[in-house]
Formats: sequence, C-alpha cells, structure tokens
Amino acid sequence: MGLFFVISAAYLLYCVFKLKVQLRAPASKAAEKADINLTTRCISKRYGRLSDRNYLFLGSLFLGFGLGVRLSYFPFIAFWMGILLYLAIQKMRFFKDVILYGMMGFVIGVCVWFLPQISYVGRHPFWGNCLSFSRGHFTDWGGSVITFGGLGRVACLVKSIWVYGLGGWWNDASFLRLAASLIMIVTFLYSFKRYQFDRRGFFLGLYVIPYMLWVILGQNVANPRHIMPILPAVLMLIAYGLCKTYEEMNKGISIILTVAFVVSMSVISFRLVLRYHNNVPAPIQLIQFIEKQFDCLSTKIYCGGEKRFFDYYAPQWDVRSIEDVTGLGIDLKSSLYKPQNILIVRALRKIEEFEANNPPIITFEANPYTDDTKEGLLLYKWNGL
Repeated sequence: MGLFFVISAAYLLYCVFKLKVQLRAPASKAAEKADINLTTRCISKRYGRLSDRNYLFLGSLFLGFGLGVRLSYFPFIAFWMGILLYLAIQKMRFFKDVILYGMMGFVIGVCVWFLPQISYVGRHPFWGNCLSFSRGHFTDWGGSVITFGGLGRVACLVKSIWVYGLGGWWNDASFLRLAASLIMIVTFLYSFKRYQFDRRGFFLGLYVIPYMLWVILGQNVANPRHIMPILPAVLMLIAYGLCKTYEEMNKGISIILTVAFVVSMSVISFRLVLRYHNNVPAPIQLIQFIEKQFDCLSTKIYCGGEKRFFDYYAPQWDVRSIEDVTGLGIDLKSSLYKPQNILIVRALRKIEEFEANNPPIITFEANPYTDDTKEGLLLYKWNGL
C-alpha cells in the first residue's frame, strides 16, 4: 500500500510537472502557439479536468499517506521538494500554487497518521520510541552499511535488484531467464545511449537518486522489498530501449526481441506462481512441525522476524523476538520459570549469533524466489543455560 501511494504521488506530480513544461515552451511563432494549445488540450483530455494545482495537492497528499504506511520512503521528500522548487522557478505563483497546495497536501497526508499516533502513545513515549528504533536500525538489526558492508553488501544489492526485482539470470536460476536477461541488458544500455537528457530525465533523477542512496547506505539490501520503488524507473528505461530499437533499427528484430522478452518473462512468472502454490513456505512448515512435536504449555520459542508468523498462525505459543545469545540469556534469567523445551528458530546465516554447537533438530529448506526466508530455517533445542 505504501508503494501504491508513492507511485501515485509520483504520477500526479509528473502530471503537473509535464503540463508546466509544455506551457513554458517557446511560443514566438503562430505554429508553436498552435502546437502548445494542441498539447494542452491533449493533456487535459488525458489527465481529466483537474487543474495543475489539484494534481500538486493530490500528489503531495498521497506522499504523506505513503510515509504513514512505510516511513522508510522518506527520501521521496527530497523528490517532492525538488519538484516544488522547480515549479516555483517556472514562474508559478509561488505562495498560492506551490506553498499553499503542495505544503497543505503533504501536511494533511502526514497528520492523518501522525496525530493519531501521538494521541495514542503520548508525545514523550513516541519520540523515545522513534529514537530507540532509529538507533537500533542503524547500529544493530537494521542491516545498514554500519553493520553490513563490504563486497557482501554489494552482491546482495545487485542480486536484490537484478534477480529478485527484475527476474534476471543468476547461477542458481534456470537458463530460461538467460534470454530475458540478455534482452534487458541490451535494451537498458541502448536506452542510455539514445536518450537525450531533458526535463523528464531531471524528474526521473529526482525520483531515483535520493531513494537509491538511502537503500545503499541505510536499508537491509538482503530484502528485495526495499528496492521495489526503483523498479518502475528501470522498467521504463528498458521499454524506452525497446521502442528506440523499433524506431531506429530493424523493426522485425525489435518485434522479435519484444515478443521473446514478454513470452520468457510470462513463462518464468507462471512457473514461480505454480511453485509458490504447490510448496509450503518454510515458516509454515516450521509452525506445523512444532505444533506436532511440542506442547505449547511447556515450550518457549525464541526467533527473529519469524515471530510474525507465530502471531498470526499460532498465537497461543510463547514466542519471544531476540537478536543474539545475550538477549536469550537475559530473557531466561528474568523469567519466573524455566520451560521444559527452549527452541531457537534462526535463518541459516544468523545461527552463529547463538553459538550453537549441537546439530539442529530439523532444517526447513526455502525457495529463494518464492520464500521470504531465502536461506531456509533451522530449529534448535537450547541447552546452554
């Protein structure tokens, strides 16, 4: 839902951006004036009867809504501010059109979710939680460049965009992806070769660059969901490359490339949907196994992000979210009783945080292309305390 609001905001802001660009075009000759009038009428028909001020207000409002759904989209504020500044420079009436409509829409969108949060939690606890969460995100569990850097971070970022985002080929994927991957690479590079930077490029850069910097430095690049707002821009460049191939090169080859790309990606997507439908995700397998093998009254489970699956599918179990063996020890020592069974659920790459020497009870394998837990899950029985 947050992505929907951000994309909608970008589209609405582009409507007023494009309209203003067309209206500020030179009109020294009668033919140019007629062309501008025709362009304005076409834009009005295409975008409806809303004025540019309404597009500005709605785009700002949707951006405010999007921040309420997912606050990590805050870099798009830089995109929004850049658009407002550009429109102000383009001789719009600064206070009425830019400040009033843009700021009013954004403030209303933010207040819709911000004020209820403040009233429910309280002003001081709210800011305390904000500071605590920000500190934890950047220095502990958030996967920022401070806690996860180097070549491993670069590889995760490339794989998140190329493999999980665009469906490109990787060494663990089928060769069916290879044809689509080659087409994407060629057309993407060709789009840069043929594209002449203009105001549309300025708009696209404002949209992509701030958020991409935030992903590189502050987000957990192992989670592909963080790069989803970037994918529409990449896909537009690929489509632009295909169109330029059709216009400037052999039209038959361009049609063949387009059909091959659409068919191959459709087959890949269909196979992934079937695999997701037929295979039970690793967290669900884990919950089903624990429910069969253990008693919820004498068992305590420690895990990370998998806790949300227990909260939804098995809320009767005592499940605690921790990060490492230190948190495990603190929780056990502060408990009034020691349960008969202490279980640890962890992803394969994170089990060293618990200094586990004994083999796992069971390993649940996951499909990296259809399962959120890409490496699979390990279930341990803790005997360390």
